[in-house]
Amino acid sequence: MGIEYYEHYCAQKRTMRMSLPVRFLLLLTLGIYVVAENPEQCGKTWVQGRILGAETAREGEWPWQVNVHRPGDDPFCGGTLISSKWVVTAAHCVYGKKYSLRVSVGDHNLDEDDYQERSIAVKQIITYSAYYKTKMFDDVSLLELAEEVPLNRFIFPVCLPAANVTFPDDSCCAVTGWGEISNGITLPEPRILKKRGVKLMSNEMCNVQLNITDENNIQVKIIVDEMMCARSAEGVRDACKGDSGGPLVCYKEDRWYLAGVLSKGGCLKGNHLTLYTRLTSIVSWIKENVPEAAENVHDVEFPTPTEGQCQV
Repeated sequence: MGIEYYEHYCAQKRTMRMSLPVRFLLLLTLGIYVVAENPEQCGKTWVQGRILGAETAREGEWPWQVNVHRPGDDPFCGGTLISSKWVVTAAHCVYGKKYSLRVSVGDHNLDEDDYQERSIAVKQIITYSAYYKTKMFDDVSLLELAEEVPLNRFIFPVCLPAANVTFPDDSCCAVTGWGEISNGITLPEPRILKKRGVKLMSNEMCNVQLNITDENNIQVKIIVDEMMCARSAEGVRDACKGDSGGPLVCYKEDRWYLAGVLSKGGCLKGNHLTLYTRLTSIVSWIKENVPEAAENVHDVEFPTPTEGQCQV
């Protein structure tokens, strides 16, 4: 009788020991979905204890990062999730494309099928009207997905800055993507999402650094107010082919804000300057076309940056 009771007790204990982690994971999963439905939680990441200076992103570290690709092909551009059904990317990535497009969310390693990854068809493309005139400025498009994505710690929208938000020069921000590591050199296997700390640069200084002149050797200012510029450490990869359309994000009070959409990387010219479409110049247009994204728009004040190494 005692042996039978002991065996019954042990069986119950084993059951409890197995069920507690399951219950914990269930509660954690439910908690994530509850948080994800709260618009106050945009721009959050559940990865704790970031590894400063590491180039390889950890799974779930940048849950708003997506990639744009043709069905069955490798991605050719990046993008950013701004709601459960909308992505922002560069217009030059999708403009004039006659074939169908898909967006992968929750992707981390391009060489493996990540269990949280989903590939979703693009239902509609909305390109900023000014882009049609110049094919250079206002390089941004919105992609409506054919279905809503399930928000969780691997798939989550970024916060958007209000139109009056200013990102101070020399602010330390981050750029992410699966693009080439240098001109013509693709990301080696395993092709895991990369990250890089960058510092914002004034448009005036960016024009000086680019040093573009006309036939009379007069400097041409190609960086206009609707654009912004960032630079990595000298000689270090910032953004390159394949990163276009991806996010430039800046951190404030436990949230990440989308400061810019990558338009042109500097690896081709070797100057390590990267040009972005400034989000604050188009955020009103985004709200007009994606009303649900308005709940992720926040008025925030970024502090004057301090000197030091830029690591994310």
